[in-house]
Amino acid sequence: MSYLIDDVLSTVFSVTAVLLGLAVNGFIPLVNIKDWVTVRKMKPSDRILTVLCSTRFLLQFTFFLELTGISFGLIPLSAYAAYCITYVVELLLDLFSHWLSMWLCCLYYVKITTSKHPLILHLKSRIPGITKYALLLFGFLSFLTGLVYYVSGDDISCLHGISKNLTANRTFESLQERLMIAYFFGQAFPFMMEMMSSMYLLSLLVSHVKHTMSNFSSFKAPSMDAHWSLIRYILLLYFLSACNLVGNLLLWQVTSHSIGRSVGYFIIFSYPSFHSITLVLCNPKLKREMVKTFIWTRNVLCCFRGDGGFRTETVAQ
Repeated sequence: MSYLIDDVLSTVFSVTAVLLGLAVNGFIPLVNIKDWVTVRKMKPSDRILTVLCSTRFLLQFTFFLELTGISFGLIPLSAYAAYCITYVVELLLDLFSHWLSMWLCCLYYVKITTSKHPLILHLKSRIPGITKYALLLFGFLSFLTGLVYYVSGDDISCLHGISKNLTANRTFESLQERLMIAYFFGQAFPFMMEMMSSMYLLSLLVSHVKHTMSNFSSFKAPSMDAHWSLIRYILLLYFLSACNLVGNLLLWQVTSHSIGRSVGYFIIFSYPSFHSITLVLCNPKLKREMVKTFIWTRNVLCCFRGDGGFRTETVAQ
């Protein structure tokens, strides 16, 4: 992405969000891979989550290179070849991560749905076998969408030579139309599928809570705290995805104003971090491992400061 963020504070926030995202998106695959080494088995949702966070780790690493290279002048990314490679990699990783996030939400939907529709039942039984083909399909769709985006205009295309030949005889309206097609299939469509799955998950959880509370007395009713907590996390994930959609729209189509672009870039830089943090918080296994990591880190720091040996603490299961 070609940009210069004028606001130093916005740049510092973006770098902080990217570094946080590198830590979180590196942590999640390590936990899942460690479990896979132990039991030699990984659920489809964990498999997609591992690929998603690995993709986001690479994406945010390229963000970090650009932020430090262009904004702080620490890494020479001004050369056209380096800029072009970084630009292409960023866009493809970003598009691929959106499809993975959508598929992860659909997996959770299929996992807990009570629907007896033949298509849903067939999909539920076929998910383990089609996951690897879904990854290949998402990679192809990301490449195709990115290609349409690249040739949509000289001012936004890294591939100047190709775009000049393809856009020489096309009107501005035609180029804008192609750009919106790329935006729809690369950003809007995965978001809409994720939204539909999220809304269905919310409706199931709310219905379950209402049913439970109406069929038990106040003294016998089980605690619904876990359900309400999950509902809040789903709403937060949906809100973050909506913000990311708006941020991409600001950069793809709407504005060339410096403030609007700075807001758009900050949203795009921070979205993979906050979305993955929320995924950790709503996943008991990841949350438990994160707490263990914090306790271990604190004990190591205490040991180096000479405060004593390691202290053992029990982590809630």
